[in-house]
Amino acid sequence: MSTLTENATALALGLAIKHISKEPTLADAEVFLVGRPHLWIGWESASEVAREQIITLIKYRPVDLNQTGRFLDEARRIIFGAGSPFRAAGADLLVSQEAPPPLTETDVYCFQEGFDLDGLIEEKLCAIKVEPTAASSTKWPVDGQIILRETQSDGYRTFVIPEAQRSRLALNDTPLPLVEAADVPKFAWEKASLHELASALDQAGRDPINHLHQSHRSSLNSIVRNEGRVEANAGNFYRVNAPTGTGKTVVMGLMGIHSALQGHRVVIAVPNLTDVRNMVEALKRSVRVVAPHLKIAPLHSQRRIAKAGDFYLARGREDHPYDYRCLLDACATDESVSPRDEEPCFNLQIPGERRGRETYKRIHSCPFLNQCGKRTLLEQALAADIVVVNHHALISGTTRIALGGGGGESRSLLELLLRTASLFMVDEIDGLLLSAIDTSVFELPLSNHIEHSSLAELHMEIFGRDSIPDVDAPTLYRAQRGCNAVILHTTRLLQLALKHLKWPDRETVWERAEDQMIADYLGVDPSVLDGVCGYGDQSIPPHLAPLQELLQAFSHNDALPSPMEVIVNIGDLLRNLAARKQLGRKLNDDKLEKLKSSLVIRTGLHFIETSLRTLYSDVPMLARAKVAAALRVQQDLSGSAPFSPTPLGPLQRVVYGFKRKLEGRDTWSLQVVAMSGDPHRTLQYLPNLTSKIHAGVNRTFIGFSATAFFPGASCFDLNAKTLIDVPDAKGNIRFENVNVSVHVSGSPLDSRLLNVRDLGYELWPWLTSHLAALEQDANTCHRARLLLVTGSDAEAEQLASTLHEISAGQRKVAWIRGGKKADRQERLPLANRLTYDDLVEFADGPNADVQLMVSSIYPMARGHNIVTADGKSALGGVVVCVRPLPSSDQPGNNLAHLCYSVGEGVMASANPGLALLAERAMANRILNGIRLAPPYFYSQPKAIRFFTIMNVLVTLTQLVGRARRGGTPVTCYLADAAFFDSRYTWAMLLERTIYKLKQDGHWSEFSTHHAGLVEAMTLYIETSGPQSPAGPQETEGLPDDDFPED
Repeated sequence: MSTLTENATALALGLAIKHISKEPTLADAEVFLVGRPHLWIGWESASEVAREQIITLIKYRPVDLNQTGRFLDEARRIIFGAGSPFRAAGADLLVSQEAPPPLTETDVYCFQEGFDLDGLIEEKLCAIKVEPTAASSTKWPVDGQIILRETQSDGYRTFVIPEAQRSRLALNDTPLPLVEAADVPKFAWEKASLHELASALDQAGRDPINHLHQSHRSSLNSIVRNEGRVEANAGNFYRVNAPTGTGKTVVMGLMGIHSALQGHRVVIAVPNLTDVRNMVEALKRSVRVVAPHLKIAPLHSQRRIAKAGDFYLARGREDHPYDYRCLLDACATDESVSPRDEEPCFNLQIPGERRGRETYKRIHSCPFLNQCGKRTLLEQALAADIVVVNHHALISGTTRIALGGGGGESRSLLELLLRTASLFMVDEIDGLLLSAIDTSVFELPLSNHIEHSSLAELHMEIFGRDSIPDVDAPTLYRAQRGCNAVILHTTRLLQLALKHLKWPDRETVWERAEDQMIADYLGVDPSVLDGVCGYGDQSIPPHLAPLQELLQAFSHNDALPSPMEVIVNIGDLLRNLAARKQLGRKLNDDKLEKLKSSLVIRTGLHFIETSLRTLYSDVPMLARAKVAAALRVQQDLSGSAPFSPTPLGPLQRVVYGFKRKLEGRDTWSLQVVAMSGDPHRTLQYLPNLTSKIHAGVNRTFIGFSATAFFPGASCFDLNAKTLIDVPDAKGNIRFENVNVSVHVSGSPLDSRLLNVRDLGYELWPWLTSHLAALEQDANTCHRARLLLVTGSDAEAEQLASTLHEISAGQRKVAWIRGGKKADRQERLPLANRLTYDDLVEFADGPNADVQLMVSSIYPMARGHNIVTADGKSALGGVVVCVRPLPSSDQPGNNLAHLCYSVGEGVMASANPGLALLAERAMANRILNGIRLAPPYFYSQPKAIRFFTIMNVLVTLTQLVGRARRGGTPVTCYLADAAFFDSRYTWAMLLERTIYKLKQDGHWSEFSTHHAGLVEAMTLYIETSGPQSPAGPQETEGLPDDDFPED
């Protein structure tokens, strides 16, 4: 019987012949398997039948076929198998060979005469349509008490449900119904209808009891500027471009209510959990006036229910879906109580017996779940006319609550919403892109402790087994060997790093990050370093052969010689080579130590990464065979990545980096940082390919933002159709330097907090005088407060604490933080420690007397509007206390840069396989350009520096938007000496950015969309005086095309 892998591969081979060419390359077939059909120029014009065939393949393909090597191995078995319907070009010349040769992606193949291509395609389409198996039913004891167990890191927690409680239990899951939404090809909004809703809401806003503002009509008129209608077709991602403060969110609500009144179910996506609550509250107030029968409900991760419920419980309100208590806690034998949002709903086991031994089997869900508020939240969301969901939950959220409509044990919220709603409107669409980028990067701890590592758990489960049903012997052996290798190599490397190695001064360490330095020090070409390290076949100079032999010791785990002995021998050898002048340059002891460490770390990381790649490919087969630990490893190896038809993106592989983290005194851990996918394409696929996969029809997506059109901003600029375009107005924004001498940006990490403290002391006189000036001005006295932003929560805490101590009660200072982690701050009183949620009702709340607000720049830039009761900004200015140029070795930024570049640079082709290879080469070239350069801004390739500056400008634009509400003017004060006292000043960087935008032909449109920012940039450059010409920057980093492709 053919496997799913074999059937999917044969189907891909057949579809390429059917739709692309009679003699396609293997890469042409691979385009469909890896979920990148947009590279085929015929995709948009293909018949509905052809598109459905390709979509079916993408929907049901096994995840391991995304790996090029696995696909080529399977294609080789099929093409050279007996009676194969496919034939490789030139196969008649291979008759004399005993074994068929390996295939490459550029190899050509064709269909054999005498076979039925259409019949084969239909056969394979039917064969791969294997729906996820439902969870097996639990065998409950027929009478008596029920014993359940929860596995915890330090043991087990036991529950005993008395027989008297049996009547309350739902021992068989009752699935929630899924009502499929109709196919709606087009949505239309007449302005007159929207105006009627807006007028009714404005009228109701005159009565304070309704808690409605009276700017619905003015917002509508500023966004929908003509008197006609707005139309959006299903299958497209649309964008509403409008400046901050023009009323985009208000109009989005009007459009949502209008569509719901027409009988369509609507999804509104907002950035975070607090925004979910605010939007739900605003919509409920609105529909009470214009559509009392409409139901509004929130949706988000089940792990955030308790936190979301705090707001309502604190106010004694009952109109919410958050009223739940863990009913199972009452049955705990130790009378313990589950931590909030960590209840054991889906982590319970029931005892049983197997071969005379007691065993425990996991049950699908708690038997009290049908009475639990966690189920109520999802039930109300699926029944609502308008559901409000946060960004992360939309693209990455899952639920294990039983649902109808088929599907596996765990279901994505995206699938449920695409099936049950026709219209999706996304507030801050560029924020959704940033969320997709963030969730495409994950960290996995590598450890030999079973309680800390799913890999160690898998190792224990499979190492002693000779066979596993439905898993072939080679796969089982590779997985056993891979788990063992990762654990042993990690343990050895961490032990060596304690005393014998100098770890690189980088946030993220890559296998090849130090290649240029190693090659320079050894006096060899970087291309031969794999040979030097003992795992490549490149020829190396004879005098380096002993070094190669020593490094090869790290390829295995023999007891002798010990790793420490090998390290000592490498050090001695390098010193001898230096003494004989056989290295590339004269090296002192520190550089020899750095060379030794870099060689050993490079070699060790290579073997860890190689084993991780093996596991990434083989673990899915173990998971399909119901190996429980394999499923957990598979989830860990993919993180919380969004569902995407193209899970590996243009790189077509997972890219690994490594972080060494201090966990305790002399206790270090190694964490693999992995990135994969294509966040930009993932969002662009949502209304069409992804909707077709989940719902069978196209859906309509509309994104709203002030910065979704920002050419060059790789983390924010989303390629979408323009639905509404509102130009920005000049004025209201200014950039101005604060004359300080402290450099925060660019300072060493270990002295950065001290520099922030020094900056606080230097800034204090300026802050007090500026606040006094704001208080004395009749136009600004009602907003005499400043927002100061830093590069991180830790820096914000340091600055706030410093200013509070200096102030001695003269001015109220508040540190604003995220609130996800426990607050262990001691230098600031409780009244001076706020969370972002405290800003929601700022003008009417207890914190309105705060005069200096200190926060990290990134969450604040997209935070809550800090406004007075009349909707005007409550801020008198924004002070940026760090030049926000991120480190270039941040994986999320790297992924954004390369996916953005590939999306702009590789076009669809009649030969999609060649386009696939071209985008892979381009993506690898960009990635190597980033990784092989030092992790500093000025060392990066030109394109990366441009992307970085544009991303920073988006952040600054969003940040000043906090102070631009209601048309209030705002000055953004730059209070880090790095802005103006450095080799490359901020004015110089802005000037070069403008030059690049003009060169690329974007300046005119950019100036229209962001007129306020453009005027501020231009005036700042003029005020700063003449800048050096753009030419010198060319020598800062290597050219963009000066890096290898792989």
